Amino acid sequence: MKWLKYSQYLYLLAGVVFLISAAYKFFSKEAYIIQLFISVVLVIMFLIRRNFIKRIENRQKKQ
Repeated sequence: MKWLKYSQYLYLLAGVVFLISAAYKFFSKEAYIIQLFISVVLVIMFLIRRNFIKRIENRQKKQ
C-alpha cells in the first residue's frame, strides 16, 4: 500500500515531461496539441489519485 502513496508522483512527473515537450514543439513550430492534451490528462490523473489516496487513509484512520 505504501507504493500507492508514491506512484501518484509518476503521473505528475510524466505530465511535466510532456508539458516541457509541448513547449519545445510550440516554440519550434511543430504540432504540440497532443503532448499538451496528454500533459493535462496526466496532471488530472495526479489530482484524482491524490484524492483517492487521501480517502483511503481517512477510511483506515476511522477503523
